Amino acid sequence: MSKIEVLSYGEALVDFLPNKSGKLRSVDSFRRVSGGAPANMAIGIARLGRRVGLMGNVGADEFGHFLIEELQRQGVDTSGVHQTNLARTGITFVSLDEKGERSFLFFRAPSADMLFQVENIRVETIEACSIFIAGSNLLITPEIAHTTFSALNHAKRLEKFIIIDPNVRLHLWEDLDHARTIIHRLLTYADIVKLNDDEIEFLAPGADAKTLYETILRPAGVSALIATRAERGAEVFAQDAYFSVQAPDVKVVDTTGAGDGFVAGMVSGLVRFMAKDSPLSPERLRARVPEFGDSEWTRILNLGCWVGSRVCTQLGATSALPAHDEVPWHDLGFET
Repeated sequence: MSKIEVLSYGEALVDFLPNKSGKLRSVDSFRRVSGGAPANMAIGIARLGRRVGLMGNVGADEFGHFLIEELQRQGVDTSGVHQTNLARTGITFVSLDEKGERSFLFFRAPSADMLFQVENIRVETIEACSIFIAGSNLLITPEIAHTTFSALNHAKRLEKFIIIDPNVRLHLWEDLDHARTIIHRLLTYADIVKLNDDEIEFLAPGADAKTLYETILRPAGVSALIATRAERGAEVFAQDAYFSVQAPDVKVVDTTGAGDGFVAGMVSGLVRFMAKDSPLSPERLRARVPEFGDSEWTRILNLGCWVGSRVCTQLGATSALPAHDEVPWHDLGFET
């Protein structure tokens, strides 16, 4: 199969966006869009001009066909997406409050994404990538956790550069202590970990990002922890270095997918920087990322914050994801 730079592993869902803010009972109509954090990331990375694929499971139903067609239309390689007759594609109804903060009503009992099986993993798709991205939402049952760790073990065996964005959704878990334990296990696979403030507090109660990195992540072999601070920007702890950037000031309409947009921008910036002079490879990433300084990290974080902030300006997780030509590359420190 063709070479891809990034492979995003996880759920693809159908989101139904409301025509107005307020409780779902007051909404008159909904608009159907693709959703699921890994799928959102893949679309964001594709729009920024990088070669990206998605690995996961959707139903062999009309919504599953819609997701595959939409991903392909956006430029995402879907060779790693399996379709199953065992369950229907997951759907989510989104509601928004007056500040643009969202809540979700899931129909996943279970949905197709939760039934991805080890035999559905296309190892050749993992072989074709340099960067493998995964989260925690496909860890919530023993069966899907087994599949997820099997995929991660393939990525590790093939020496891929692994980025973990847990994207923790506590309401999905019955046992929060188990969630904390298994997410800590997930983080040990990572070269780079991305966490927000709530996730840091959950994974290391009472600790700050620096303490979490120094006491847990760095000893486990994680090269860098990227901590996102919403409107306050982002910061990175990498070896003995620390760098931070501010987020652009925007009018917030909907925060859905802001973190996914940040990761799409951050990963695209990393790839753009590393693939500028030489072909992208996991070996070069693993050697160079620990050496990054202010120049590299500032550009990468600025692009992540710019994309994540832009996502907040429209309703839906992917509506405002920018195309390559819409990015002010020069202003963000990248060569055009």
